[in-house]
Amino acid sequence: MPPPEVEKIMKRSQFRIVLLLGLSVVTFSEQANAHNENVHRRITESAFYASSGLSTFLTDNLGSTTVPIIAHPHGYPDYVVSFVQLPEAWLEWGAYYEDMEDPVYIPWIYAFDSPRCEDHFYTPTFPTRVPGQVPGLTDSTESYGILIQPVNNSYLWAAIRGIPPVGLVSPNDQTWQNARDYQYIALSSTTKAFRDEKLALTLDALGHVLHLNQDASQPDHVRNDNHKNEQHRYIENYGFENFQKMKSVWFAAPPPERRGWPHWNSAGFTKLLDFWDRGLYVGNISALRNALNADATTGPQLGLAEFSNGNFLGEDAIYAEYFPASSPEFGIHYFPFPKRNTGTQYKAVWQNPLTSIDGSFLQDGSLINRVYLNKIGDGIHFTHHSVLGYLDTYTANLPQQIQLQRDIYTPTINDPRVLQDYHSILLPKAVEYSAGILTARR
Repeated sequence: MPPPEVEKIMKRSQFRIVLLLGLSVVTFSEQANAHNENVHRRITESAFYASSGLSTFLTDNLGSTTVPIIAHPHGYPDYVVSFVQLPEAWLEWGAYYEDMEDPVYIPWIYAFDSPRCEDHFYTPTFPTRVPGQVPGLTDSTESYGILIQPVNNSYLWAAIRGIPPVGLVSPNDQTWQNARDYQYIALSSTTKAFRDEKLALTLDALGHVLHLNQDASQPDHVRNDNHKNEQHRYIENYGFENFQKMKSVWFAAPPPERRGWPHWNSAGFTKLLDFWDRGLYVGNISALRNALNADATTGPQLGLAEFSNGNFLGEDAIYAEYFPASSPEFGIHYFPFPKRNTGTQYKAVWQNPLTSIDGSFLQDGSLINRVYLNKIGDGIHFTHHSVLGYLDTYTANLPQQIQLQRDIYTPTINDPRVLQDYHSILLPKAVEYSAGILTARR
């Protein structure tokens, strides 16, 4: 866990007080995290042990991966003392705090920058796009309030030094480029204490970068799906409630052949952007389906944002069939895949919902039966892709003219079996890609 002194600083009120042109402006900030900070720590911990490249680097420069490093935490006021932590802990530190508001000292006032999580979305566009040059969050259905500057996508926020945040204070200086700067000093300085501190800051910055790539394993964050409302954070809430008891499943390290750079390089990964978006999941419906199927079996491996966008649903951005071109949300929550009619057994469920029943649980622990849609095509296959509501299943036995209205009763991912299956697939995927980034050579 982060040191308690810093924990107290970072958990202070989420009210921001900013001094601007002699006026104090107060805004209230709520965060829409992809995964809870503790989930990010667990992903990063597994990635640390799965990366042979990082292990070699630390051993070459410290003599071991378990040598404590003393450093003053990046971005904190001078009165915060330095801490001694293992390399693993410095990496986890960065991953844990990327969602937090940056502490920034302004004369006469202790202020916080705006929530970094607003820059944590990466929305693939269709039918074509330039990888890296895609929108971040544009969904305002759950308003973020005052947005002073444009929202950046998560790759640019992770990769490019000095991009201004959505807010009023400081640009991002915990990027891939900053990590490379710290690394250079750590390798070239003549003072060991200085080298060690810069090495700790290298790991800290890398943790921030890993967090941003890990966010692409949360479908909301690649499907332009704002989920700021606390009761609407299905994925984040479920992850936080269950991450401790699911450690061996959710945070499993990737198999050995996927840990080293030779694997990623042979798969066509040559740069940081590839871990988000390789530009392979583009084109017409046929091309998109082929890209998803290739990633599921053999063929090119997609970037994590491409993989998540094409195979999973968001909390609002559900199956393509629910967003006709005439819908106001068509440009906000519509994505070509997943498709309900070709990617699931929905057509069979129309005829007989009883064929797709499985047990689930209410919040009080009561056992109930629900009708699930399973992923049977258009990419990876797994059970419990979504769950149907009562009205959707009830109308199956009504006259056809009433059945035609069933599209208003939308499926949802708000179910423990669905959320369990999503986490069991996506979190190991996040570990795999994080380990790859830690091994990357550029």
